[in-house]
Amino acid sequence: MFSPLGRTTLHVVWDLSVQPLDAHSCEYINHVMATATDAFLTLINEHGISLEQAAVDIVYGPGRHTGGGLSTYTETLSGEKEFGP
Repeated sequence: MFSPLGRTTLHVVWDLSVQPLDAHSCEYINHVMATATDAFLTLINEHGISLEQAAVDIVYGPGRHTGGGLSTYTETLSGEKEFGP
């Protein structure tokens, strides 16, 4: 991950799948789970940024299209919850 603070890493699992609904339609599922790495936590700690603020910056920055809100993304980064529908 490239950020204004420097390069770091996040562990990301991105699962794209399709569920058939009937003979003529389907549902696309986009499930993203991200977990903070030691390198990511070190970077934000060195710059005095909390995990919660980093999550806000990620959710409302370039990746905001994934939705979910702050609490979901914070729980995801801390490993407490998966990020997805």
